[in-house]
Amino acid sequence: MSCKCGAIIKYMEQMAPPKLAQSWDNTGFLIGDTEQKIKRVLVALDVTPDVVDEAIAIGAEMIITHHPLIFKPLNNIRRDNPLGRVIYRLIQHNINVYSAHTNLDSVDEGVNHTLAKLLELKNIQLLQPEYSEKYKKIAVFVPVDSIDVVREAMTRVGAGFIGNYRDCSFMSKGTGIFRPLEGSNPSKGKIGELNKIEEFRLETIVSESDLDMVINAMIEAHPYEEVAYDVFNVENKNSEFGLARIGKLEERIDLVSFAATVKKILGLKKVRFIGDTNKEVGTVVVSSGSYYDIANISKIKGADVIVTGDIKYHDARNMLDYGLCAIDAGHFGTENIIVPIIVNYLSEMTEDVEILKSERLKDVFMVL
Repeated sequence: MSCKCGAIIKYMEQMAPPKLAQSWDNTGFLIGDTEQKIKRVLVALDVTPDVVDEAIAIGAEMIITHHPLIFKPLNNIRRDNPLGRVIYRLIQHNINVYSAHTNLDSVDEGVNHTLAKLLELKNIQLLQPEYSEKYKKIAVFVPVDSIDVVREAMTRVGAGFIGNYRDCSFMSKGTGIFRPLEGSNPSKGKIGELNKIEEFRLETIVSESDLDMVINAMIEAHPYEEVAYDVFNVENKNSEFGLARIGKLEERIDLVSFAATVKKILGLKKVRFIGDTNKEVGTVVVSSGSYYDIANISKIKGADVIVTGDIKYHDARNMLDYGLCAIDAGHFGTENIIVPIIVNYLSEMTEDVEILKSERLKDVFMVL
């Protein structure tokens, strides 16, 4: 049992649409063949030599990571440098590579949202929206015996997402009336006669950027030669996306105790923290991976503490100047949490493919 690499890519892009990636990022399909049959996928934070060895050992035809293997433009691919050797081995063993990076940071149920939930924050919201998605409503008229095929084709490519719900649609039964003219090739009814066919009106919501793809999938799956459908503008509140999240603890707690809690929940050997050790914190900003400059907006939003990774000295001084505390739980510690989320998601989406979590990837830093 297997499915094509391209199908797995589509599932990943439903989870984390590429349009949400930062402009400097290199997310997406990096190495391989979309037509290749995939039986086993290995999911990891990075594509390292050890992860490639693991993929070869278990017979995985695809590796999915958070961090892109190819991040900056390459001038060459050579065996005498580390990246070149990895790329060579991947191609030699027909292993495809796909990465979902900052787009996966931004989505609901992505890296930052997962970190916020692990820390049991309440009322989780975006710290600062960076992308807004407009919506359309599409309604199509489908004969009863084809309704599930058309509905699934539309939702498979992005229709029907409302908040944390997917496959959302509404159907109402009615009668379709049409007279096929000479030269037509109707799948139902007779040419020249007024035909009455039991149909469903299927309607669902779709993001503006996915509209054309959904319409194409709908038409391809629809049995009629001419498909009757309508597209409506809607005034629904646009979905907003961004990187960092802000939320509240159930109860305020002193900084040292909260740092110990972060360390325990993420299973870390150490965390670094800055700020008044006696200060009680309750409003928390989470920003996975490397810290970027969010001290000002965090202060404006009423944050007490930022949980992030890779904090540089001068950034730490800046946060102190804003009166903020911070906990540096490391790049690996704040992002490796997404690996089991990807595994679970793809396992639900691809019944015929084995999705495995890497057992060889670990933090590059060791602690005495």
